[in-house]
Amino acid sequence: MWWSRPQQSCRAAFLLSGFLTALASCSFSPLYAPGGAGQALSGQIEIQDASNLQTYEITQALTRAFGPARMPEFRLTYQSRIVSEDAAITSGQEISRVNLIGTLRYSVRDLASGDIVTSGATNGFVGYSAAGDTVATNAARRDAEKRLATILADQTFAAVISDPALAVAAGVPQ
Repeated sequence: MWWSRPQQSCRAAFLLSGFLTALASCSFSPLYAPGGAGQALSGQIEIQDASNLQTYEITQALTRAFGPARMPEFRLTYQSRIVSEDAAITSGQEISRVNLIGTLRYSVRDLASGDIVTSGATNGFVGYSAAGDTVATNAARRDAEKRLATILADQTFAAVISDPALAVAAGVPQ
């Protein structure tokens, strides 16, 4: 193994120390370090209420990602769009696989001022099997919708929590 060779082991240690030095010099700080943005924003982002079954899944996934709002200072609102697209069609013209393609546009507002602090969009897709009876296809579709909601929520969480504008608005020192 190349780690067991002394010369290459030293080279790897040198590269790793160079990487860590470069990371420290660009003001990198972990989100969940004491005083970091992740810790400061925990429980401070309220998620909009669901209006239908599709948005219910997304709202639940966002609430799991951000945590329940205990003392919200911000409100996350979103618009979602999910379309289905036939992905595989048999020679007998039967659909055997379907893709769900989703987009979630979000904005985070400061509750005190009403100003938008950050906004953006995320997207993702999942597939499910449509081969089989109606009950199995419906169950596969519901599972795919839940997976897509989780993907969109996780991407939104990552984008929001790492946005420096939101960290500044939350009072996190830079």
